[in-house]
Amino acid sequence: MEMGLSFSIFGKKTCAMGGQTAAPEERHFAQCAEHGVRHVELVIMEGYITPGDTAAVETVCRLAQEYGVTVNSVHGPSGWPTNGHWLGDPDEAARRRNVAERVLALEGTQALGARYMVVEFEAYGQWPFWPHEQKPTETYPHAVDQWRRSFDELLVAASRLGVTLAVENVDGVPNHLLPDLMAGINRREAGICFDSSHATYAGDFAGQLRMLAPCIIGTHLSDNDGLPGAAWLDRHWFPFRGVIDWPLVVREIVAKSPCACLTLEVLDREHPAITPALLESYRRIEALAGCRTYPLWHICTG
Repeated sequence: MEMGLSFSIFGKKTCAMGGQTAAPEERHFAQCAEHGVRHVELVIMEGYITPGDTAAVETVCRLAQEYGVTVNSVHGPSGWPTNGHWLGDPDEAARRRNVAERVLALEGTQALGARYMVVEFEAYGQWPFWPHEQKPTETYPHAVDQWRRSFDELLVAASRLGVTLAVENVDGVPNHLLPDLMAGINRREAGICFDSSHATYAGDFAGQLRMLAPCIIGTHLSDNDGLPGAAWLDRHWFPFRGVIDWPLVVREIVAKSPCACLTLEVLDREHPAITPALLESYRRIEALAGCRTYPLWHICTG
């Protein structure tokens, strides 16, 4: 089992001129190399690498090679009602546009040599899509069918490009549908990206994990406080800060899934960098998985 880190930790980057998104910076790859983070997930969506920005992808390829960092995966664009990138959009022209955006991200994934691209399970049946004790103002009875149409089209494009899709469980969506979605799909075509924070929302965390484990090919590991109803937020805390049972998570994924890399998708809005606090949680997950390969002194370096 390998360990990885999402570049979400470094936050969104925008250029000063034109509002165009910027590629990850050299100093971020340097931090990964310094602290022994050898596998990363890059983000191809607005605010990170723009889908279709081949120059940015070429820069990333060069930096990754220069610093000995492997791009394990890519998080593709994500959408929901009202944000304009939704794969389940009832407007057919919008849905097709959003599929095309993800095909551009798939092309970037192929160029980066990543194992898979994350596609969120955006089958939101209502707005607001978090049913946090809020009365929905809009309903979308055909969202699952619309999302599945989009996903099937992406499977064709991904197969042509030789890229695997990883469907991420999200909050506010009936994730019990995911095993049936995966049934009949070749493992080389698609699997599950397990988001631990999202799973704290829907109840029976251990049951969700065990249900999805046979199909898990990637992870977005972060912690949460498990608060119910309107108090719930997708906090992206470092592991061991919240309520998640990390020995359970690591044990189930290592023992029962085909996942090859445990990737942390965490945020630190005050310190968007690889900090000692992040390294401590990273190493603790690494130790649970039995894949520690770097000395503990890395924890104490800034």
